[in-house]
Amino acid sequence: MNSLCFVILNYRQSVFVLRDVANIERLCPSASFVIVDNNSEDGSFETLSKELSQKPSIRIISNFENSGYARGNNLGIEVALSTFSPEFVAIMNPDVVIPNAKVIEESLNALERNEDLAICTGLMVDSTWNLNWRIVAWKVPDKLDDVLMNVPIISSVFGPIWYKSLSATSDGILTVESVPGSFFIAKASCLRRMGFFDEKTFLYCEERILGARAKRLGLKMSLVPGAFFVHDHPKERKSFASTMKSYFHLISSRFYYNKTYNSWPKWIVLPPFFASAGLGYLLTALSWVVKRTVNCFKRFLKKANLNDDRDRVS
Repeated sequence: MNSLCFVILNYRQSVFVLRDVANIERLCPSASFVIVDNNSEDGSFETLSKELSQKPSIRIISNFENSGYARGNNLGIEVALSTFSPEFVAIMNPDVVIPNAKVIEESLNALERNEDLAICTGLMVDSTWNLNWRIVAWKVPDKLDDVLMNVPIISSVFGPIWYKSLSATSDGILTVESVPGSFFIAKASCLRRMGFFDEKTFLYCEERILGARAKRLGLKMSLVPGAFFVHDHPKERKSFASTMKSYFHLISSRFYYNKTYNSWPKWIVLPPFFASAGLGYLLTALSWVVKRTVNCFKRFLKKANLNDDRDRVS
């Protein structure tokens, strides 16, 4: 297997990182690792250093601030290239599980066979092995796509960047414009040409920017059908403040993307973008309030029914 280095960006998930490293060492013994702790402040760096720093194939880096997905991964890529000089770099979230070596081997084989292929990965499934085709891959947004995507009701029903069908090449891989940032393997030379991740985003839209840069350079991305990885993204009950903060990061990244990468002039794209973003803020807030109210009402009914049952028994 060719020179491959895994870059894992950690934020308060050191237990997952230790699991991932042990699993990949078993599946791909020749792989090297660069682990970047994004200022977790929970002892993650100390834990990872204690468990892994003695291994020559592993470098552990402490970032002195939580600089986000793009900058954190770029730091890892830079260390990987300077320390291990790999031919291929794998970007991997701590909450990803690689069930077997197939997705690694077939992604590398596809990258080797296709000169213009920059990035390859398998099909992403959730922890119950359900596959959602809407988030396996998507088109690079352009023109007024994000004007529609900013409004949750519209984006959940009509997604302008969703694929209705995928094109297969002669060697059986599926050509797409953007892949999930949770796990993929890239040619190191292509990452250099694309300028790595765009660090002007903190969270969200990193993958679409890579896709846009690849497209401009005539490079391609692909999926390997029949090879899977699990993104066991933890489901959390967000507070109102956390929900609105996440939406703010999303809109901020989309604004930067449209200002920088959209093919249409900014004076055409940005006014309707801001209007739809404002509507999206209102609907996101309203949706949180409605869901929380419904959940409270359900708990009230459940408690009332339980009390009625107790009264009947007594």
